[in-house]
Amino acid sequence: MVRRRWFKCTPEEWVRQCFLLYLIEKKGLSPSLMAVEKSVTVSGKRRRFDIVVYDAAFVPYILVECKEPAVLLTESVLQQVLQYYSVVQSRYFVVTNGAQTMVFRRQVHQVDAIDQWDF
Repeated sequence: MVRRRWFKCTPEEWVRQCFLLYLIEKKGLSPSLMAVEKSVTVSGKRRRFDIVVYDAAFVPYILVECKEPAVLLTESVLQQVLQYYSVVQSRYFVVTNGAQTMVFRRQVHQVDAIDQWDF
């Protein structure tokens, strides 16, 4: 749907595909404004983030980092996402392992965890 090719269904890929489906079917976001596994350079190293959702002006709106279900959403996982976020600043960023999802919103001078998703 978004990736337009076949991939091996690893546990992380399963989480990624389920979250893409959630964004499209439940949140009503357009697949044409989504990119999957895009590269970003962080501290001189190439990294990739799992999902980016762009707004209508094609500015990053939501960054999503997916982990396999066995990976706990710990401080080190959040630090990884914050590294990506420092390069590609979006309005929201999300971390999910399929069982637990954490959503953060950028404010003027801070980032806040939120319970209600207004996107």
